Amino acid sequence: MVNTTDNLYNMKLSLGTSSSGKENLPPKRITHPSKWLSSPYDHNERGPLQPHEIELHRGIVALSKVEPHRSKVVVLIDKTTLFLGQLGDSFGATSHVEAYVFNVFCQMLFRENHPRRSKTHYFFTTLGDYFLENWKSEEGRREMKRKALRNFNGAGKALPLHESDRINNFIKTWEDSNLRGMGFTKFGVEYPNMPKQIGSDACGIFALNWMQTWASRNPLQRQFTMNDVVDARVRFAVDILFSIHNT
Repeated sequence: MVNTTDNLYNMKLSLGTSSSGKENLPPKRITHPSKWLSSPYDHNERGPLQPHEIELHRGIVALSKVEPHRSKVVVLIDKTTLFLGQLGDSFGATSHVEAYVFNVFCQMLFRENHPRRSKTHYFFTTLGDYFLENWKSEEGRREMKRKALRNFNGAGKALPLHESDRINNFIKTWEDSNLRGMGFTKFGVEYPNMPKQIGSDACGIFALNWMQTWASRNPLQRQFTMNDVVDARVRFAVDILFSIHNT
C-alpha cells in the first residue's frame, strides 16, 4: 500500500515545460507534509544497531585517547581529512561534533549522492562562519569571503545553485502554463518542522542527521528524536571511518 501511494504521489507532473524544454519532475517539496502524503519508511531502512557496530565504535573512542593513534589521519575523502582523535572526540557519549567532521561528512554525502541527483548542496563550516560574521580581523573577513566565493563557484559547477531548490522550477512551470498570476514573489518563507534537541551536547548529532535525511516530502520530525542520539553517535562514527569513499 505504501509503495502504491508513493507512486501515485510522485507521478509525473503535466503542468507544462520550462524554457529549456524539461518537464517539472517530482518529487515535490512540501514544507508541512501530511502524514498521508509521506512514507514513514523513508531513510529508515537500516534498522537497529548491530553488535559489530557497537564494538567498532567502542574501539574508535578508546584508541582516539591514546598516542600515537590519536594523531594519525584515519579519514581521507578527497581533500578532507580527520585525525582519529577528532573522530573519537566527536562521537563520545557526551561529545560535541568538531567542525572538521562536518567538512568530511559534507564530502561523503557529495560522493554518495551527487547534487545533480539529490538537488541538494552541502557547504563547509567556513561558509556559515562567514554568514554569521564570525571573523576576528579584516584579514580574516577577506579570507572567509574568498573561501565562500570559491564554495559557491564550485557548487555551481556541480549543479547551478538556483536549481538546488524545486520552488523556482514550480514557479516557471506555473507561468508557462498561463495560469492565473499568484504573486509568488510576495510569498513568505516557511521552515519545516525540524526535530528539537534537549540540552547542549547533541546539537552536532542533530545537524548531521538533518544533512543526511533531508529530502523532499521527508517529515524530519518523525525521523529523529533525542532517543536516537546515542545510537546515532555510534553509527556516524562507524559510517565515516569505514565509508567506501575513505581512501
